[in-house]
Amino acid sequence: MASEQAKEFRKQGIAAAKSGQKDQARQLLQQSLRLEPGSETAWLWLMSVARDQREKMICLYKLLTINPNNQMGLDALQSLGMTLEQLAQQLGSKAEAVPPAAAPASVAPPPARTAAQPPSPAVAQAPGVPVPEPQRLAQAQAELDALVREYLAPFAEYSGITWTRKTSKRAGERDSLTLRLYMAGGVTAVLVIVFIIGAVVIMNNPAARAVLFAPTETPTRTPAPPTPTFTPTLGLTPTPSPTPELTLTPSPTVNVNIAQNSGIEPTEIYPDVSERGIRESVGLINAGQVEVALPTLVAEVTLVQSNFNPNPYYYQAMGLVKQGELDRAAEVLRDAERRLPEKPNDNFAPLVNAGLAYVDALRAERALADRRLDEARALLANVEDRAQNAIDGDPRLEQPYLALARRYALDQDYTRAIGVIDEGLAVPELAANLNLILEKGEDYFQQGEFELATYQAFLALYVNPAAEPAHILQIRTA
Repeated sequence: MASEQAKEFRKQGIAAAKSGQKDQARQLLQQSLRLEPGSETAWLWLMSVARDQREKMICLYKLLTINPNNQMGLDALQSLGMTLEQLAQQLGSKAEAVPPAAAPASVAPPPARTAAQPPSPAVAQAPGVPVPEPQRLAQAQAELDALVREYLAPFAEYSGITWTRKTSKRAGERDSLTLRLYMAGGVTAVLVIVFIIGAVVIMNNPAARAVLFAPTETPTRTPAPPTPTFTPTLGLTPTPSPTPELTLTPSPTVNVNIAQNSGIEPTEIYPDVSERGIRESVGLINAGQVEVALPTLVAEVTLVQSNFNPNPYYYQAMGLVKQGELDRAAEVLRDAERRLPEKPNDNFAPLVNAGLAYVDALRAERALADRRLDEARALLANVEDRAQNAIDGDPRLEQPYLALARRYALDQDYTRAIGVIDEGLAVPELAANLNLILEKGEDYFQQGEFELATYQAFLALYVNPAAEPAHILQIRTA
């Protein structure tokens, strides 16, 4: 029986050694040698998975002690450059301790040692390969079996114990439930406090209230735009009154979209630019200092020669428009249009088309004034195509709406011009756009709708009280 176990351990150890699992192979081969210490194969394989050189030499010595003619052992000894006697001398006396042979499986385990009996002396073991006596293994196995049988004995064998079914909750379960309730109550209290604090903050912060409780489009007593009838909220009344001056305070007649955007600047740069030079130049152009801004924009155009960006071209053209150099502005934008294929981008083409539509609308206006009718017709047709393409590409640009409105105004089709402006003001980003509001007021003024033109001036001043064109329109309508 022991021989069969030794063979099984040896077989498993050799398989583990072949698969590279040296620690497992070492343990299995040692188990095999405990049961069959005279196995040449086990010593040979144990030598192949030894932890260090000394352990390998011990295994080699044991192998050659069992069979001095083992060819693989002799080859290993020759590779060390030693004889068996030299190997024994190097290992010292410890190498003489050969593990005892395993006792036959039929030998009964010795009786348990009593307290009066002295312990038997331990058998010397080879270093690194401990091999206990088979008698001790059998004795330990018998004691372990007794412990396992006692542990697995059914409860009924224990006398003096009465077993009953548990009906109450487990120990500590009530405390756990109480703790959970306390935690739930604490979380609820914190949420209530946070809600109260948030409500107080919102009620005392107009900006927060505007975000959470923004006005919706509901019918009002004075619809916007105002009707031709006179109202006490806007404009000069036909009869003397204690307050004949026009007051520019917010009133219910302000468009809802403008009221929601009353805190923003109407001339925000769009599309937004990250280049500091361009942003400062746009500010100078809006302030009327075009001569100061243009050199910087020309330099910015030079900087984008290797990496195309239409922004400097566009704002340089708008600066030239301020100076009245419309042909140069158109040429700058056409240069940008020729470079569009260099860097495809969904936002680049709409921006260039918007600029060209606006410039061509102004050029057509000048051509009509100079009686160059054919040139004016070609430019106006170009304005419609480019403006519509720009609106389809990016409806947040203001220039294509202005260009189309001026194109229809040149034909004195003010109703259509106002419709285009309303289309632009319907875009949330353009709801408070100062230029679109003023353009609509100008169209009303040209129609002779002075009351409606005055209302547009009021809206423009509501957005930006410092807007000079709005004051001029108000004076003209008065």
